[in-house]
Amino acid sequence: MTGVAEGLRVLDFTWFAVGPVTTKYLADNGAEVIKIESRSRPDGLRMAPPFKGDPSLSLNRSQYFGNYNSSKKSVSIDMSTQEGRELIRGLVPHCDIVAESFRVGTMAKWGLGYDQLRELRPDLIYLATCLQGQTGPRAGYAGFGTQLAAISGFYSVSGYSPDELTPVHGPYTDFVAPRFSCFALLSAIDHRRRTGEGQMIDMSQYEAALNFLSPAITDYFATGRVAQPAGVVTALVGAVTTPAASAGWPSPWRAMSSGGTSCGCSGTTRACRCSPGTPTAWSGATRSTSTSAA
Repeated sequence: MTGVAEGLRVLDFTWFAVGPVTTKYLADNGAEVIKIESRSRPDGLRMAPPFKGDPSLSLNRSQYFGNYNSSKKSVSIDMSTQEGRELIRGLVPHCDIVAESFRVGTMAKWGLGYDQLRELRPDLIYLATCLQGQTGPRAGYAGFGTQLAAISGFYSVSGYSPDELTPVHGPYTDFVAPRFSCFALLSAIDHRRRTGEGQMIDMSQYEAALNFLSPAITDYFATGRVAQPAGVVTALVGAVTTPAASAGWPSPWRAMSSGGTSCGCSGTTRACRCSPGTPTAWSGATRSTSTSAA
């Protein structure tokens, strides 16, 4: 079966997670992706555990790096040198997409920004993805998905209550933004197929992440209600679920959809906390509460 990205060639300057995951989608679906690194400053994800064997023996031991960069070709080029930049400029006319995830202005400083590269290939598609976009007062704010998960608001709605915040696991937005970046690239390819035009895609990871908070944001602008941590229950469950629709659910879920809990307490927007400070577990349709100390 021919992949949706078959025949595309991608010059991949991205590193860590968002960019590499985006270009991996293309590589796994038929694109030829050429990953560019510097031997003096390799992709930092190469140093992320878990490792296969002793990581001091090779830069090719990281499971994370291998997972996010499989299906790609790889070459090291020192872009701080004129010779290295000329090698890149020689590759660009043969590539459909250039993707980068550096701090704003880094590629332009090397003479490899979108305006410079489209002179070499006018129909080039150029993806720049960083934390908060290429323009605006926060464009220069560099960081990782762990910081952006907090900035975009996920930390404020995760947990059982405002007093029991439980941050989302890891760099959460790193696994949201690539979906939007890949879709934008495929849309740009389709646009070029129909019009012959290339384009620059400024993918703010912050803006992409906010899509996963759209119910809470919509609710705020409609009602003024600010989303709060609610454990496994959301304030919207009862609003969108009817008793008939939930009839086949296990009793705890039916209870939540009708505004209560299976034990009869009156909590409507968060998980039952009849025994504060103790963990709860559901087994089948029966809810059990642990009373032993953790």
